[in-house]
Amino acid sequence: MLSEEWKKYKLGDLAEITSSKRIFLSDYVEEGIPFYRSKEIIEKANGGEISVELFISEEKYFEIKQKFGAPVNGDLLIAAVGERAGIPYWVANDDDFYFKDGNLIWFKNFNKAAHSKFLYYYFRTKYGQLALESTMIGSAQRALTIIGLKNLEVNFPPIELQTEIVSILSSLDDKIELNLQMNKTLEAIAQAIFKEWFIDFRFPGSDGELVDGLPKGWTELPIGSLFTYNVGGDWGKEEPSVDFPIRVAIIRGTDFSNIQNGDISRVPIRYTKKGNLEKKKIENGDILLEISGGSNDQPTGRAIVLTDPILGLFDCPIVPASFCRLIRPFDFNHSTFLSTFFSRFYALGGTWEYQNQSTGISNFQFRYFSEDKKLALPNNDFIINEFGKTIRPLIEKQAFSIAQINNLTKIRDLLLPKLMTGKIKVA
Repeated sequence: MLSEEWKKYKLGDLAEITSSKRIFLSDYVEEGIPFYRSKEIIEKANGGEISVELFISEEKYFEIKQKFGAPVNGDLLIAAVGERAGIPYWVANDDDFYFKDGNLIWFKNFNKAAHSKFLYYYFRTKYGQLALESTMIGSAQRALTIIGLKNLEVNFPPIELQTEIVSILSSLDDKIELNLQMNKTLEAIAQAIFKEWFIDFRFPGSDGELVDGLPKGWTELPIGSLFTYNVGGDWGKEEPSVDFPIRVAIIRGTDFSNIQNGDISRVPIRYTKKGNLEKKKIENGDILLEISGGSNDQPTGRAIVLTDPILGLFDCPIVPASFCRLIRPFDFNHSTFLSTFFSRFYALGGTWEYQNQSTGISNFQFRYFSEDKKLALPNNDFIINEFGKTIRPLIEKQAFSIAQINNLTKIRDLLLPKLMTGKIKVA
């Protein structure tokens, strides 16, 4: 039961609730101030990288900002439309940006009775999400409205208690963010070493001499020569049956970023056949490569290497979804090399896809493995093995960091609803 100190408020009495001014397609420019739709805000809310970059001019931005304002630290944005409506994003340490009207609802100018981050955490609980759902309109396309949110009633404690609760939850978020930043640094180090050795050819033992543009003893080889095993994915069944008796986690390309951010909760648990599991069970050092963009506007080619600390987060075997390809290199050194290469290739905008003209879906072309895409590599495994030995500690640190993020997230999410509803008292 809530303490008598907790009071009921309408959200419209705690903050100004509004949206942005309309930005037209003709306002987009090649460079300038970032312009976010709900898709990009949700990516930021989930700790991921922005997959599609849109911009408006500085002149347009400052014109709007001067007349109507723009988001500042401490403001709150909520995705307003579609199946992901209700996902909140708390603005913090953001550079200038603007956002799409209709896609997002903007909470600003909070009064002294409300801490904006307390409301952010409230919307992340199941209670907050149910409250938001109660105001949604539409059936085929659910949507939040400004008027509905203004009239939504919430129970809030005194501002002093809100601040203490925010401090507890923020300390866990800060530790999670520290681990995420460390993993980005580790990835950058791995990429720098890859470039040094395999692009600039300044590898251990190099004498700097090139023959036809390659070091002595090097040649161009297809990517497919670096592994012996690859299989397609599975999708299984939602319910167990005689034919589908085995419970498995099925990793989709859309799960890659979540797993790297320590969140395994969104990976679907389904059921598969014994034969499928025997052929497709993911093992330590396996790489998953996304091979279909589905209906998303994101290109294919993302990859994730799965090691024991990550596999250990699941309480069941893991197989790839049908939009992914399981790649098993010769050994962990080759796995380290390939996963670093895939990440570099994707980050630099490389693509192995073609688009089906009838469906508009982008898919991976497997001939690139065996024919088109070749790499400059030494004729023996010495350099790849040395690279693996050098990079493996970085990958292991990343994996343990992901496991730690997962544990911190579980602690935070366990505390979150209890703190936000007064079930745990703050001394």
